[in-house]
Amino acid sequence: MNYFVAQFGAEETKLVIIDKHKKVIDSSSATLDDNNYVKQLADSLIELAHKNDLYHDDLNGIGLIINDIKQINYFDNKTLINDLESTFNFKAILEDNYDALIDNIVK
Repeated sequence: MNYFVAQFGAEETKLVIIDKHKKVIDSSSATLDDNNYVKQLADSLIELAHKNDLYHDDLNGIGLIINDIKQINYFDNKTLINDLESTFNFKAILEDNYDALIDNIVK
């Protein structure tokens, strides 16, 4: 299985696909609009996945590293997680630390 990882940054979001061994398959960056963040994140990650011949059945989760969800116009973690899960159709994890997220997402 493979996993999407996104690391929010004020200027751009780092996009990564990792495998079950925590190895990076591919990465890129994207500038995403704070007002439509989840939709644009999905579009960007799906494009990266397709570039690597990965499709929905090849992926098993989305992890977002972000310190303050208010920066993308969310006010509670539950709503953001629900939006991520309904958009991607698999589990979503929020963390503020890359290593913690990677450890949790591949469990």
